[in-house]
Amino acid sequence: MATRACPCGWRGHPRKSCVCAPNEVGRYLSRLSGPLIDRIDLQVETPSVAFGDWAAESATGETSAVVRARVTAARARQRKRWAAAPAPLNAFVDAASFRRSARVLPEAPDTLAAAERKAALSARALDRVLRVARTIADLSHDDAVGASAVLEAASLRGLDRLRSNLEVAA
Repeated sequence: MATRACPCGWRGHPRKSCVCAPNEVGRYLSRLSGPLIDRIDLQVETPSVAFGDWAAESATGETSAVVRARVTAARARQRKRWAAAPAPLNAFVDAASFRRSARVLPEAPDTLAAAERKAALSARALDRVLRVARTIADLSHDDAVGASAVLEAASLRGLDRLRSNLEVAA
């Protein structure tokens, strides 16, 4: 799913200015219900790309083959961890089993609680953040979910943060 961040479509653009008032942005984003947003695991705002960056050949970043290998290894870790589950992947394990067996380090719940306070996350959103954090740890070959994985997962929930900031400003 893709959406613009405001009615005029220029919010966050490096060369054009958004003309929307905060209450207009809030009204625009309120068309997306909280329960729907809760179900979107990754909410990432992508910046505009300058023509020069778009046209240039880039040799930076991982190749598709490297990413594919990391994802395949992460999925294998998940299948091993959740072998008894009907669908042995982080996204599909029931919530109670997931919380019981996700291997979370002691500092991770404190980080999750701080993210909840900052962005007013619902219980469903907290569950999604923890699942994404578990996947981030799997991609990093970490046996347990630490605070850094929780922070990264929480940072990928841009609509939650944006809606929370607009509510504070109103």
